[in-house]
Amino acid sequence: MGTPCAIGMKMADGSVRASRCNYDGYVAGAGAILAGWYADATKVEAILTLGELSEIREELADCVAYHRDRHEPMRSAVLFDSVEDYQSTGKGEMSADYLYLYEDGKWQVFGLYHELDWVSVEVKTSRYKSIERAL
Repeated sequence: MGTPCAIGMKMADGSVRASRCNYDGYVAGAGAILAGWYADATKVEAILTLGELSEIREELADCVAYHRDRHEPMRSAVLFDSVEDYQSTGKGEMSADYLYLYEDGKWQVFGLYHELDWVSVEVKTSRYKSIERAL
């Protein structure tokens, strides 16, 4: 059983365009991939153009899209009137455990346990690239 999520982008007119992703939608999965590898609007647009996804991966070509990769009917991104509309109805309409939103160059997530609002998603790397151990 998967953990579905919705991947959304706030558009210039205030609407939100979003696609469903069926697997690994939790923050350590899809959230980390979105924040780490889909940090610019061009890449976010490209992922939304694929339509509904089975899996999101670090490279667009490696994502598993139902239409492109499994030759199923196209399930295009859904358009919500506003961020508020996406937040209030997106989880139900898209059967998603988590909602992701790309806005102003940053990712946020909605649907975390005990969090009532959007939470920023960031990927931080360690300053230590490797640790050598003396034998």
